[in-house]
Amino acid sequence: MKKLKAKVKTGEEIQKIGKILAGFRDFALRGNVIELAVGVAIGGAFTALVNALVNSVVNPLVAALFGKSDMSGIFILDINGSRILFGAFFSAVLNFVIIAAALYFFIVLPINKLVEITNARSDAEEAEKVVVTEDSASEEDLLREIRDLLKAQSPKKLIKQPLHK
Repeated sequence: MKKLKAKVKTGEEIQKIGKILAGFRDFALRGNVIELAVGVAIGGAFTALVNALVNSVVNPLVAALFGKSDMSGIFILDINGSRILFGAFFSAVLNFVIIAAALYFFIVLPINKLVEITNARSDAEEAEKVVVTEDSASEEDLLREIRDLLKAQSPKKLIKQPLHK
């Protein structure tokens, strides 16, 4: 029976492993990864919704118009024993268009509007800060100018009045 020898890690090797794990933690907790996970979950929910719409509304309409149960059975081309299913492709395109439209109108458009409103508010606040800063700077300039004028006057020209008569 062979004895296994455990290799003891040096402090430098442990620090390297710690840096790698810290980098992974930073990556996993970064906003983009979390947003991606939320996007995948929402995409899955929309896919289920669109599939229900296609199976409950579109396919019965196709069946009524073409006498087939769904779009995969229409527009079939047979060439040398190969079947080209144009209907299945059209069904996938229709699913994509419905999902894309739902995502755009119910998620992207409202979020873009919210970002636009938020940016407009922050721009207005920034403009107010600039006005306040400019006013403050002009007051400071005025005070400096008064100070410089007072310094320029010689003490002999200043009228000195006693505080009490």
